[in-house]
Amino acid sequence: MAIDSLETDPDREHARRVPTACRGLCKVRREGKVSGMPRPPVLPKEAVDLFLADHPGWSSDGHKISKTFIFSSYAAALAFVVRVALRAERDDHHPDLALSWGKVRVDFATHEPRGLTVLDLDGARAAELAYGGAP
Repeated sequence: MAIDSLETDPDREHARRVPTACRGLCKVRREGKVSGMPRPPVLPKEAVDLFLADHPGWSSDGHKISKTFIFSSYAAALAFVVRVALRAERDDHHPDLALSWGKVRVDFATHEPRGLTVLDLDGARAAELAYGGAP
């Protein structure tokens, strides 16, 4: 989905601009038709360690996995944030994203249950894919 396909969502009281693809999902959530996705169990430390060994740049403090991605410009970093955010909305699992000039820090953690789950590892893989074509 191109970033230039943003439209105003008339259902939002403050008329925020949201991606067209998210409008229906946001409305469904507001109407209570979608409950949170069931969360998988916390992964054992060994599974997280295997992931970290296969994915350079990611680190863990035991409760979250983190990586800083480097970009050639602010616009490239912002475009990456949008790609990660759209995937997070689709998966209903949202990382913490810290955007600054030329870099984005991504932190994945599951809050319920507290710890790392397969959702975090899948999100990290998706962030890697989103970064793949970035300048």
